[in-house]
Amino acid sequence: MARETAKPLAYYDHPFFGRWPAITRNIYGKGSLTYEGTMLSDKLQQALVLDTLRLSGVPVEDGVADSPVRIKHGRNQKEERIHYFLNFSSLPTEVLYSYAPAQDLLSQQKISVGQRLVIAPWDIVIAVESSPRNTSREPPTALGQSMVAP
Repeated sequence: MARETAKPLAYYDHPFFGRWPAITRNIYGKGSLTYEGTMLSDKLQQALVLDTLRLSGVPVEDGVADSPVRIKHGRNQKEERIHYFLNFSSLPTEVLYSYAPAQDLLSQQKISVGQRLVIAPWDIVIAVESSPRNTSREPPTALGQSMVAP
C-alpha cells in the first residue's frame, strides 16, 4: 500500500512487504479514513474499530464490544425513543443504561440513567423513554450500532 499523506499505523512483519504500511489513517478536512491492507486478528480489529470511532467523536462505552448484548434504537408512533437490549448469551448480562429515564415495556419497571440493567439469558429489555427529548434521529454510536453480528 503506497502512502502519500496517510499516517502509517502498522507495518507488515515481512522481509519484502515490511517496507509498506499495513494500516494507514488519513485526515482530510473534517474527516478521516482508516485503511486496512491486511487481515487482522479479532482483537486487533476490535481495537482499531474502537480507536477509529473514538477519533471520530462517537462515544464508546468501555467493554461494550465484548458484550453479548446488542442495543438498537427506534421510535414509536408517539415519537418516544425506544431502546432494545437483546442478550445473545446463555448467561445473565449487565449493561449500563445511559439514556433518558424510561420504563421497561415488559416489566413496567422504571429505568434510571446510570442504572445497571440485568438481562436474563436470551432475553430482551425494551426501554421506552418517559418523554421524547427531541424529534431528531438517533445519532450513530458504537453502543447503538451492532459492530459484530450476533
